[in-house]
Amino acid sequence: MSLARRGPFAAAPGIIRPTVLFIDDSPSNLSEAKYFIPDIQIADETIIASLLENPLLKGRDDHALTRLAQYKAMEQRRGDRAQAATNITDFLRASTFASLSNTMSRRTSIGPSS
Repeated sequence: MSLARRGPFAAAPGIIRPTVLFIDDSPSNLSEAKYFIPDIQIADETIIASLLENPLLKGRDDHALTRLAQYKAMEQRRGDRAQAATNITDFLRASTFASLSNTMSRRTSIGPSS
């Protein structure tokens, strides 16, 4: 099992790992998950039948999917940061161009003094 492949969300910033429940039918996969993410909750497949009746797992009404939107926004910011980090030259060029462009437009909008 590769946690990087199966559960990257569990190591992602913004995810409260003690609230993540990793379910698997393989004891070795459960052990590996617990080893790499000590505060994650684990259970075997027999827990699935009881999940819907468990009052602790009822959650809040989120028909508007606001939590999903928050996770998508976090993922977008993470992607933007990763792209900026790998493409730093383009980022700096764009920043420099924007800064110079703003400076030039301020100078030309003032115009010559009479």
